[in-house]
Amino acid sequence: MATHITVKRLSTIAHLDSRSEVHAEHKALSAEARKRKSAILAETPDARHVVPLKFPCLGGGVLLRADGSEMGQTEHLSLLKRLVKERGFYLREELRADGRTRLRKRATNGLRNLAISFRPDHAALLSRLSNDPVQGALVRRHIVDCSKMLGNGFTGATGLEVVAMEVHPESAVLHVHLGYTTVNSQNRLLWPAGGAGRKGLRFLGPWHTGCLRLCRAGYLPVQAGRLAEIDLARVRERHGGEAIDWALTQSLDEKCSEFVRRNGLEREFQQESANYRAALIARRANSPKGLAEAARNAAAQRDEAFAEIRALRGRLNAANQLLLRSSTLVQPQSHPRNQTLVRSL
Repeated sequence: MATHITVKRLSTIAHLDSRSEVHAEHKALSAEARKRKSAILAETPDARHVVPLKFPCLGGGVLLRADGSEMGQTEHLSLLKRLVKERGFYLREELRADGRTRLRKRATNGLRNLAISFRPDHAALLSRLSNDPVQGALVRRHIVDCSKMLGNGFTGATGLEVVAMEVHPESAVLHVHLGYTTVNSQNRLLWPAGGAGRKGLRFLGPWHTGCLRLCRAGYLPVQAGRLAEIDLARVRERHGGEAIDWALTQSLDEKCSEFVRRNGLEREFQQESANYRAALIARRANSPKGLAEAARNAAAQRDEAFAEIRALRGRLNAANQLLLRSSTLVQPQSHPRNQTLVRSL
C-alpha cells in the first residue's frame, strides 16, 4: 500500500516520528476505530489480522537523512519545520508589460510525503527474525537498505528531492515514509514537466497498489485486481510511464524476496505465508463484501435446491398420471361361467 500526504501542520510533522507522543495518540485512535469496526462486523482478531507486529531491533522507529544515515528526533523535527517554511513558496518568472521579466513568489505546499508499505508476509517474517539479537541486526540493516533504495528510486523516477525518511515499524503494517520537496534550495520548482507545478505525480493509489500486489503474489484471485489493472493501464496511457508508487512497491517486494533467498529463509517464509493466507481468507469471509458474496451463494444454492424439488415433483406427477392412465385402460374381465348365469336370469 502507498499513501501520499502533504506535510504542513506541526501535528503532521510530529506524526512522522513514530516515537512521538502525537504518533502514539494517532495510533491509539486508529486501534480504537478498528476495534469498533470489528465489533460492528462481529469479526474476530484473527480474522482482522491487524495485530501490530513487533520489531525490537528498530527500537520503535528509525529516522533517516536523505543519504540514509540515521538522525535523532530533535534534528528530524527541526529539519522538517525549517523546510516547511523555506520551501513553502517558489519563484516564477513573469513577463511584464514593458517586456522585462520579474520573479514573483507563489505559495505552494513544497514538503510532501509518500508512504510505502512492506508486503504483510515479508513484514511478518522480518518481525519473527527481529526477536533474535543476531538476526535482528540483519533485519535492521535490510530495512534501512530498503529505505535508501526507495528514496533513490523515487528521486530517479521523479527528479524531486528526498529530504528525510521515516521507518514506522509497530503500526498496522511495517512501512517507510519518504519525505520529499517539490522546491529546491533556490525556491525553483523541481517538477520535470516545468511550468507552474500543476501536473501531479503518477500515483496508482493505496487501495489499487495493495490489491494488485496481493494478486500478483497469489494471495487474491486475479479478478479481485481487475479494476486495479484497468487504472494502472490508464495511468500508463495518460502519463506515458509507470505509476511511481506501484514501481516502488514492486522494487520493495523484489528486494525482500532477494533477502529471503540470499539468507536461506525459504522455509520460514513459507510458514509466514501460509499463516497470512489463512488470516486473509478469514478476513475476507467476515468482510461486508465477503458476507454479501456468501449470501448470494446461499441464495443461489437455495434456488438450485428449489429447482431440483420442482423437477422431482414434476417427475412424480408424471409417474402418477401414467399409473392412473394405465389402471383405467386395463379393466378386469368377467368369468365365462358368470356370463352364462346372467343370461339365464
